[in-house]
Amino acid sequence: MKNKGHLTISTIVKALILGKMFGILNKKLEAEFPLEIAGYKFQKSLGKREIKSRIFSFAIYENKKHEKGLAKMWKGNVKDYMYYTLLNEIVVCKTLNKVLKRESRSIHQELRDIKVPKLLGTIHSKKSLLLLTEYIDGIPADRSDKYSK
Repeated sequence: MKNKGHLTISTIVKALILGKMFGILNKKLEAEFPLEIAGYKFQKSLGKREIKSRIFSFAIYENKKHEKGLAKMWKGNVKDYMYYTLLNEIVVCKTLNKVLKRESRSIHQELRDIKVPKLLGTIHSKKSLLLLTEYIDGIPADRSDKYSK
């Protein structure tokens, strides 16, 4: 059986057309984060001041070891382009985590300081999609003197 990608040309066109036509319906839904995901408990939602996103909602989670996780949620009645963007972000995150786990010893020493957030959990329901990743506090790689040249 052939493995179909989530973001094909036909799904992009459908998502863009349906998203434009029914996008108003998606904006009315408020994100309600679950109390617990994969052993991480809800701490707080991040407002528009902390993260400037009109499309996704964000929240902080924490486990018993005081490790933090960042949740990114899409919510809507119509699966639009942003839904498929988050769905592909989940696939890329799973793939990166798998490759880094398998090839960790062969990564060049200078690149070992770059951290990729671990995938902690996902929740996929009819009207929402949620990605929970490890929270890494630091400087983006493009702003670091060490990697910009």
